[in-house]
Amino acid sequence: KKRLVLGSYAYLDGANFVKVSLAMDAIVSQTLASRPNSALSYLCSPTDVFAIPGLARDAARENYVRNEKSRVQKLLTKILPKDQIFRENVVAPHSSNTSSLPLVDALILQQGPNYFLAKRLQHWRDMLSRHVYPDAVVSSNVAPASYTRSVVKNSLLKAGFGAAHHFSPI
Repeated sequence: KKRLVLGSYAYLDGANFVKVSLAMDAIVSQTLASRPNSALSYLCSPTDVFAIPGLARDAARENYVRNEKSRVQKLLTKILPKDQIFRENVVAPHSSNTSSLPLVDALILQQGPNYFLAKRLQHWRDMLSRHVYPDAVVSSNVAPASYTRSVVKNSLLKAGFGAAHHFSPI
């Protein structure tokens, strides 16, 4: 039987994102029930929490320590509380975690609970599908940040995108 590839890429703003994610999840669930060898595809957000290999954590930490700060970064470091800016966002695995992979905490709270819930639904479907349907293929890759109307309607996110060129990558 040919493999069906099903991409869940829809987005709507606010609570509608949860609704469309639930609708996509229902389609995926029914599809897997009748075609368990299907392939699922999702685009993850770079503003989320996700596991990374230890080598990626080590490289991020090295870049964080030796980062050449721009003039803007140096100024902000002087005027803002240290715990509110330029924090390392790689978290060591929790002792109760069965995985030894470190986590990146890149949540941006301005995106709101609907966004986080909708993205959690996609992650849960990924994990459940791999567990329940061993012949299924799941692709869940982190996409680049997007300068979309729904993102830049938030003044803080818009300012962040507008000033990004003033910051050295870490």
